Amino acid sequence: MIPRVVLIVEDDEAIGTLIVDAINSETGYQAILATDGAIALELTQSMQVDLFLLDIGLPDMTGIELHDRVRAEDRFRHTPVLFVSASTNEHAKELAARGAATFLPKPFELGALLDLVRWLAPAA
Repeated sequence: MIPRVVLIVEDDEAIGTLIVDAINSETGYQAILATDGAIALELTQSMQVDLFLLDIGLPDMTGIELHDRVRAEDRFRHTPVLFVSASTNEHAKELAARGAATFLPKPFELGALLDLVRWLAPAA
């Protein structure tokens, strides 16, 4: 069985690594970290992604921009997107209007994040 792939785009490498390790060890999914939008876009050219986990504040573009660029591709049009960010609830409303699955504010409990990952990208 091919594991579900979660692409985490988080510029804080310590937080990103924590999320990757938790997803890989607790869910059996394959989590991959990109530290900016350009790396994420490059990775999507060679892999299928079952869930995007995006921070809003990235060094080269916003997570919202990245969301829009990924969603413009037919193969990712319906791929769930989970935003994890310290941004405000106003961002959460904008993201919901753009089709993001949900928004988890930082700081977050790791268990809550893992529950959302399992819900948004259920095992096949």
